[in-house]
Amino acid sequence: MPVESVQTWSRHKRQTELKTGQGEALFIYLIVMYQDVRNCLTICQKGGKMEVREVQSPVTELRYARVRKAGNVIDLREYEKLNHQMNITRINEESYFVNSTGEVKDYSKMETRADNVQTVAKTMDTIGAIINANFNAGPDCAWMTLTYGGEPMRDSQKLYKDRKEFMKRIGRQFPKYKDNLEYMSVVEPQASGSFHTHELWKTKDGTRLFIPHKHLYRIWNDVVGSGGVNVQRLTKSDNIGAYLRAYLCNLPDESGGKTKAGQKGSRLPLYPAKMNIYRCSKGIIVPKWDRMIDKKTKEIIGSTSPNYLKVREVIDDLGNRVQTIRQTQYNTMRKQVKHDEN
Repeated sequence: MPVESVQTWSRHKRQTELKTGQGEALFIYLIVMYQDVRNCLTICQKGGKMEVREVQSPVTELRYARVRKAGNVIDLREYEKLNHQMNITRINEESYFVNSTGEVKDYSKMETRADNVQTVAKTMDTIGAIINANFNAGPDCAWMTLTYGGEPMRDSQKLYKDRKEFMKRIGRQFPKYKDNLEYMSVVEPQASGSFHTHELWKTKDGTRLFIPHKHLYRIWNDVVGSGGVNVQRLTKSDNIGAYLRAYLCNLPDESGGKTKAGQKGSRLPLYPAKMNIYRCSKGIIVPKWDRMIDKKTKEIIGSTSPNYLKVREVIDDLGNRVQTIRQTQYNTMRKQVKHDEN
C-alpha cells in the first residue's frame, strides 16, 4: 500500500471521527481501501478547479452519446469519454467523502436556489422537455396563471396548499374533469417576491378542455381571498417548450433559450433552497436520456438540420483537456436538409 495512502488515512481518521463518529469513520476507511485497490492509485491526488470553455468544433472523436426525445424535439449530447467513477460518496446530510483525495467535506448550505445555478439550469431544461412531450396547441390543452392580490405572498408551503385546494374544488364543481386532467405546475416569484403559479392542463382523453374564466376566478378567490386568474390557449409553435420556458420563469437556461428581457436570473434569490420549482401529475411523461451509439443516433435524427449547436471543453488546472461535450438540438417539424458530409 502506498505510504501516501497510509499517511492520508491516519490524518483522515482523526478528521472523520470528529465529524462523523466511529461507525461512519470505519465506513469511510473501507471506501478508501476499495478505491485504492481498484484504481491502483494513491489517495492523495492533485485536485484543482476545472474550467469550461466554448470552442468552434471538437478536436477529437466524440465516441459516446446520449439522446432525449421530447415530442418533436430531439436533444443529442456527445462526449469524448464517459465517467465511470463516482466523484463523491454521501456520508450524511451535512458531509460527503471525496473519492479521489480521501477528504471529508461539508455540503455548502444553500440559502436560495441562486446558490446552485447549475442545478436550476438542469431544472429549466427538464421543464422544457416535459412541456414538449405532453402539451400542444390543441383544444385539449390550456394554460393559466394564478396570482395573489394584496400583500406579497412569500410562503411556498401556502402556495402548495392553496393550489391543492383549488384543484380539489375544480374536481368537485366540474366532475367531468375530476379524473380527466393531467397538469404541470411551475412556480415563479414576482419582482416583489410574491409567488404565483403557471398551470399547464390537458385532458387525458383528448376532449376539449374548457372552464369559463369567471368560474376559475371565483374558485381561486374562494381559496385565497384575493387573487387573479389569466387563461390562454397554448401558442402554435414547433418548440413550445422553449417558448413557455422563457415565459414561465426568468431563470438561466443551458440550451440557448432566452428569458424575460433584462431579468435573466434576477429572481433566483427569491426561490428558497430545495424548493420544487415544478410539479406534475402522475400521467405526465418525463423524457429520459438514453445512451446510444452514433449509428442509432443518426437513424433517429435522419437528415434534420440542427437548430442549436454548442461545443464545450473541460480543462483542468494544468491546462489539459479532460472532456469535450457537444450539445445539439433537432426539431423534426422543421424543414429537413441533408447534411454536407464533405
